[in-house]
Amino acid sequence: FNAENVYTKRGISLIPMRYGVGIPPMYAQSSALINVHLDGSVNLFVGGIELGQGFYTKMIQIVSQELEIPMDMIQIPETGTDKVPNPQMTGASSTADLNGNAVRKASLELKKRLAPFKEAKPDGSWGEWVGMAWASRVGLSVAGHWGQETAFTGWTGYDKDKGYAKEGNRWAYFVTSATAVVVELDVLTGIHQMLKTFIVMDLGEHSTLL
Repeated sequence: FNAENVYTKRGISLIPMRYGVGIPPMYAQSSALINVHLDGSVNLFVGGIELGQGFYTKMIQIVSQELEIPMDMIQIPETGTDKVPNPQMTGASSTADLNGNAVRKASLELKKRLAPFKEAKPDGSWGEWVGMAWASRVGLSVAGHWGQETAFTGWTGYDKDKGYAKEGNRWAYFVTSATAVVVELDVLTGIHQMLKTFIVMDLGEHSTLL
């Protein structure tokens, strides 16, 4: 194309990307609180805030998936340190990872508490199992805490005893992608346009099955 056209040229740009996700091990932790009411509704409290990135939806999906109840039965009230103390920042592409594990841990503990009543009445409903548990003096408020194992990365860059050696893996994992763009340029006016764009990303597994 370029050999046949003097004033219009085309070019191809190929850009690979490798984005590290994770924060220093000391901060790689989070907590969650689940409160179940007698009407079957669920309040979920997490250590992060919604910024339009779908964080709350992801956390609700995890509870819905683990407890096998509809998402519309789960509500996240306003985030506050009076419910979940010492939260980490919402950012670094780690909020859903850290909080999601804490939410899942709390959900599994609640599921474990309700298991005997579900087994006793397998054809019952979620509301019935909750009522049976409450009548049996089983706690329906569960707190979960999850912390990333330091051995997961082995990063020593923040370890004073090891001289801040910066050894090991700084990131928990990587998101990779590659982008190819075909551009056409008018060499006289500078006017250009993208003719084709190809984007491929490896994002790993989704945090929920929904």
